[in-house]
Amino acid sequence: MRFHQKCLNCGKQFPPNAHITQCECGGLIEFLYDLSKIDSFVDESYDSIWRYWRLLPIEDLNQVEDIGEGMTPLFRSNNLGKLLGMSNLWIKDESKNPTATFKDREAGLTISRFKELGIDEFVICSTGNTAASFTRAVSLMESFKMHLFIPKAAKERVDFEIPESVLVELVEGNYWEAIDYSSKYAKDKKLVSEGGFSNPCRIEGVKTLAFETAERGVQPDYYIQAIGSGVGPCAFYKGYEELVNIGAAKKIPKIVCIQPELCAPIVRAYEDKKEVFDPAYVVADPKTHVTTLANGNPAFSYPYVRRVIKETGGMVEAVSEEEVRRAVELVEKEENLSCEPAAATALAGLIKCVEKGRIEKDAVVLLNHSGGVRTRVKVIS
Repeated sequence: MRFHQKCLNCGKQFPPNAHITQCECGGLIEFLYDLSKIDSFVDESYDSIWRYWRLLPIEDLNQVEDIGEGMTPLFRSNNLGKLLGMSNLWIKDESKNPTATFKDREAGLTISRFKELGIDEFVICSTGNTAASFTRAVSLMESFKMHLFIPKAAKERVDFEIPESVLVELVEGNYWEAIDYSSKYAKDKKLVSEGGFSNPCRIEGVKTLAFETAERGVQPDYYIQAIGSGVGPCAFYKGYEELVNIGAAKKIPKIVCIQPELCAPIVRAYEDKKEVFDPAYVVADPKTHVTTLANGNPAFSYPYVRRVIKETGGMVEAVSEEEVRRAVELVEKEENLSCEPAAATALAGLIKCVEKGRIEKDAVVLLNHSGGVRTRVKVIS
């Protein structure tokens, strides 16, 4: 087999033909590949994330659902870069994905994996962007059915059409309470739970962003992203780790994670040098208007996010609501990009790090423009 699954905590290995979201020890599962057999990570016959299928967890390429995710623009930012005094600021414009977010990569990979495993009905929880991506993916599949749970506080993020194949339930409480509710629902109904951060397909899908960057010949010193649970930074790290191991990249970039001050549990725990997430850092009722990042209890994901920040010599930063608002205006004015608050959070964090002298102005910096306005979303109903 080209790949197998392994627990990051205890090292236990699992066969490739099962959807496993957590080891018995509670650890995160990841896919591992026989990198010694990979002479090229690119298959130019595909113009989507599937051009990297040699490093993706699919055995039968006939099961691949190529629904147009990935291959988004990567460009040097002359305007923002000049404003910040940076000569090597690059933007990966993930707003050009079908639902204007990098979550399309997660959905595309997961749906193809589910198809190969014979899973056609599953349960998922989201604060918005993931919901849009998976809803679109499911709408393009025959005989698929998805049970979607969304916290009521994030209901304004349901800015996309809901097809009959998606059953939506708004849940009282915060994000992790909605996750608990959806997990119990899946268990009671004997349905597959997609798994959220625990779904290894999410990291596999998003790591293609790193592959696209490397294929373009850009070698970042820093990678900047706003986070809720932290799938993106963990995925970018894994992508570059694999690239380095096959000789397609020189180094893994320093990972920089940004959160809004009103919901920054990962930032606070990391700044206090916590190895595991302490309940004292839980944000029970996030007041940030950046609702897609309002995960106040990232207890499961924190150790893994901490690892990639620490191992790369990266950093964390928190930004105010006003700093996010100004960043929205800045990116729209200077780069003419549609911008949601999560994307602006990343930019606000970069600005703050540069002003503090934490990031050198001559460094090669890659900014994930992680979302946009979904007015152009078209979903089959």
